Amino acid sequence: MHRKMNILLAGWLASRIETRTRRLRRALRDHQRAEWRLIHAADRGALGLRLYIAWSCREQEATNYRTIVQLHPSAQTLAA
Repeated sequence: MHRKMNILLAGWLASRIETRTRRLRRALRDHQRAEWRLIHAADRGALGLRLYIAWSCREQEATNYRTIVQLHPSAQTLAA
């Protein structure tokens, strides 16, 4: 009788642990999906802004994205 109780208890504990694990995995997956939705929404917004900037500046001359601060100061002395 004692052995049967141990077996039943072990089965019950295993079932509970599996249920809890499934619940935690589902919660983690939902959380990750929510984060990815936020990241993709931010990417779409940034792309939209970049397209708007390109559209609004189309009649002007092309924007020069050269660095403001020289990366290598010695490059100026070599060019001069």
